[in-house]
Amino acid sequence: MPWQEMSPMDQRMQFIVDHQRGWYAMSELCARNRMSRKTGYKWLARYAADGARGLVERSHAPHVCPLHTTAPNDLWTADFKGQCRTRNGVSCYPLTIADQHTRSLLRVHGLLNTRGAGVRPVFERAFRD
Repeated sequence: MPWQEMSPMDQRMQFIVDHQRGWYAMSELCARNRMSRKTGYKWLARYAADGARGLVERSHAPHVCPLHTTAPNDLWTADFKGQCRTRNGVSCYPLTIADQHTRSLLRVHGLLNTRGAGVRPVFERAFRD
């Protein structure tokens, strides 16, 4: 018999069915399904509230942004996007600066490291522009 793969939705439904049968204690049932008890109780609560629809994976994005912006330039975000190597083998750390309100990318600048000495001039130029 070939292996049968179960989707996450099927696994959650099987968890619910096994719980309803009462064959296992909650800690054992969660261990068998490789989840924490907290996660097990989360799926039980969602199933109780919404039935099978409650078992669908939900977005992890926050429902509200704690820093509400009302206009461009209210808030800028900055982030290093990891590390890459250039064709000549030099490490490059891409720095991005974006406007939170418009989600526009204001700058992308490759730096040799993540230290402040190289970052400051990029911000100064962005502020001047």
